[in-house]
Amino acid sequence: MLTPPAKIPYKHSIVVKLLRRAFSYYLLIAFVVTVIQLINEYYHVKEQIIGEIHTLEASFEPILADSLWLFDERQIRLTLKSMVKSPVIMGVKIIDKETLNLIAFGSVLEDETVLIVDEEGNMRPRKLQESVINALFDVSFTIQSNENNEPLGAMSIYSGTSIIIDRIKHSFTVILINAIIKTTALWIIFLWVGRTLVRYPLNVLNQTAEQINSGDEEVMKVKEPETEKLQETRDEIGVLARNLEKMRNVFLEKMETIEKQNSVLEEQAQMIEERVRKGHSQIDKKTRHIGDVVQGMSQMMYNITDHPPQSGDAKKNLFITIEENKRPFSVPVEKVSHITVEEHYFTVFYHHQNRWKQWNTFGNLKEFDENFPGVFTRINRSTLINPKRILEFQIEKTPYHLIMEGDPAHAIPVSQSKKKLLLEIHAKHPAGKG
Repeated sequence: MLTPPAKIPYKHSIVVKLLRRAFSYYLLIAFVVTVIQLINEYYHVKEQIIGEIHTLEASFEPILADSLWLFDERQIRLTLKSMVKSPVIMGVKIIDKETLNLIAFGSVLEDETVLIVDEEGNMRPRKLQESVINALFDVSFTIQSNENNEPLGAMSIYSGTSIIIDRIKHSFTVILINAIIKTTALWIIFLWVGRTLVRYPLNVLNQTAEQINSGDEEVMKVKEPETEKLQETRDEIGVLARNLEKMRNVFLEKMETIEKQNSVLEEQAQMIEERVRKGHSQIDKKTRHIGDVVQGMSQMMYNITDHPPQSGDAKKNLFITIEENKRPFSVPVEKVSHITVEEHYFTVFYHHQNRWKQWNTFGNLKEFDENFPGVFTRINRSTLINPKRILEFQIEKTPYHLIMEGDPAHAIPVSQSKKKLLLEIHAKHPAGKG
């Protein structure tokens, strides 16, 4: 069974990325829903507490009405103390309509200050810092006479946020634990499902793609059972697996076609190479034959027309073979003015058909030094000259320069080491200008 290695770190896996994105939205929604549930539960419990306060007020109102009618303060305080014993009441405050006297017990609000009143009626501020958790809220009533419903005073019953929180604490814990359990379970299920349905199939397809990318025909022909199973599915993974299989088959067909074409091309190349080799051999033979004939004819013409043979003048019998329009011919060295070299290419300045010409080809000056000793003189690293073809000596100041036939517009510099040699040439050839 194929178990492809997870080359991508798990934290960079597409499953984890999807999980992070999905759970980001899920946690946001879950937080909002939880907050709404808590707020709703808070106000629901608050309404329950207010309902209980109304019930208690209805039970104690007749007693308080009689006590206020008789202004029995002791009875009023005993009644308030009994009321505060209720778990939903933190304090009670009564104001007599006639005397405007304040009678209270427990925690009450007076001018936005929380006061704690004991059985003797002594008041002191609450030391706890005011906050949302320990805030008070009141439910106000009007105490009426039992006989004629005449208003006798006003009563405020106080409860607190802490009581509501105590009531909803259990519900809040249940909601929070429920959310944590659902989130954890969903996370685990999502990871398992993602690994089974996404990560593992993608790793299998990734290995298939690497086989295709390898370019090795033997590797590409290997088909794993897991890949074939994925091709049978009807989801996006199945579509991708089938497309990769089509790509594999196309590559194999192309490679087979290319191999056949390469075989044919290699055979044709061998045939062409053999023909070219035979052709080169024949051309070389014909070229050497033609060169020999042309050189002999040029030598004969040169000796007959310009320089008839003289004893002791063997240098005049030397020739340079030059190509013009891809046709070789020989030029006597006496008709060569100078030779220059630049970047492994040399230029020969020679006189032919009553005008000066130039011939460029690949080579170096060393060949001319070796093939034509005593004919040319080197005046710098890149120039050989024929002393008999000097038009002008420029030796008034250093560095010295020469003007040669064939290129009179260009003054050729003489290196410092060749200065003495140049003066000797100038003495031998006074026809040159100083």
